[in-house]
Amino acid sequence: MSDEAVVGALVLSCAVLGATHASITWSLASCAPRWRAPVAFFTPPLAVYWAFREKMKVRGALACSAAAVYLIARTLASY
Repeated sequence: MSDEAVVGALVLSCAVLGATHASITWSLASCAPRWRAPVAFFTPPLAVYWAFREKMKVRGALACSAAAVYLIARTLASY
């Protein structure tokens, strides 16, 4: 795999993960109890967990997929 492809995967997956995390946090702010939004902002695994519990399955799956792609690309970048 070329270096450009690995860097592209790193950048794209990080951007998708950040945007998904912001979307989940924003949506948690509109659901009761509202205290979960600031907690989820600082603890991304809880954000994904609460996304699945609040029936935001697409956002949760997208966050998990982006994290998996990021970890794979990060591993490939270290070799």
